[in-house]
Amino acid sequence: MFSWVRDAEQATPLADFFVRNVGPEYISHGEILTGRASDEQTWAAAHLFDSVCVELAGCAKSFVEGGNSRAATATQGQRVVGLAICEIDRSTATAHAWVEDIVIDQNARARGFATAFLAWIEEQLEREGVLSVFIESGMRNSAAHVFFERRGYRPCSLVMRKVLRDA
Repeated sequence: MFSWVRDAEQATPLADFFVRNVGPEYISHGEILTGRASDEQTWAAAHLFDSVCVELAGCAKSFVEGGNSRAATATQGQRVVGLAICEIDRSTATAHAWVEDIVIDQNARARGFATAFLAWIEEQLEREGVLSVFIESGMRNSAAHVFFERRGYRPCSLVMRKVLRDA
């Protein structure tokens, strides 16, 4: 079962799900920009749970209020097996969305949950007038790259970073 997160009360257990199911290969520029990660290989452990929790609560509020940020869950019975965070952007020539995060339970991978979950998200976004979807993925997350490419996603840019000074 798939659904958009509507209740900020879900933020804490979903943030816990996120933290338990991502490794350092998951880190992309989005995690660095938001402070979830300190570099391409290191989670900011002191901030990761809190950062994700605040973001998920904001997504729930945004969805209820008709905003552009949202989070979705995939469940099997009462168990969460997937989490996604999306952002719709209608400020450009064509409405597009970013699937900023898509996390599948480590014990539920390669069972079809991610394929069905991503298809549901795409369908929901298309119903809202979104014409294209962007997904970012950490450079070392080759399994995710293969997964996305098999579902029609193609690289369209390369994000590069240079640290000018340590914080």
